[in-house]
Amino acid sequence: MLAIATFDIGTTAVKAVLVDETGTVLASASQDIPTLFQNGRKEQDPNVWWEAFRDLSQVLFTHYDTRDIAGIVMSGQMQDVIPVDESLAPLGNAILYADGRGAEEAKKLNALLGPEKIAAITGNAMDGTLSLPKILWLREHEPDIFTQAKCFLISSKDYVNARLTGICASDV
Repeated sequence: MLAIATFDIGTTAVKAVLVDETGTVLASASQDIPTLFQNGRKEQDPNVWWEAFRDLSQVLFTHYDTRDIAGIVMSGQMQDVIPVDESLAPLGNAILYADGRGAEEAKKLNALLGPEKIAAITGNAMDGTLSLPKILWLREHEPDIFTQAKCFLISSKDYVNARLTGICASDV
């Protein structure tokens, strides 16, 4: 019988569920993850996401033949910034979506392009919690991390997917 494994790398926990083709839950588990709060910043260690994913995978697949897995579905928090190097190792903690340290950079973008043009292009108002202002913040305040980054992943699931596949990618 075919099954689908689902993983959600959320703000407070990584959750996993294995369901068969009828939707029956075959196994489920979760693992809490800590958020680091310091000086108004909100961060998480991407290695903790990866370790939780590995641990939960073992829980799901202990009593199930992995050859019968039809797919893996990933979801996770978004608007993060996770700079990774050539080997896809994180260059520091993930800057979470609720971290507004890019506020000054967002103001500069609004002044440069105009809020209306930004909203027309992105469908969003530009503020310091979005990924681009946080990447620009890194360029200004953490230039070593910025220049060492092979890519900037923008979701916790993107980091786990990169570790699984070796590809930096995201969805729209």
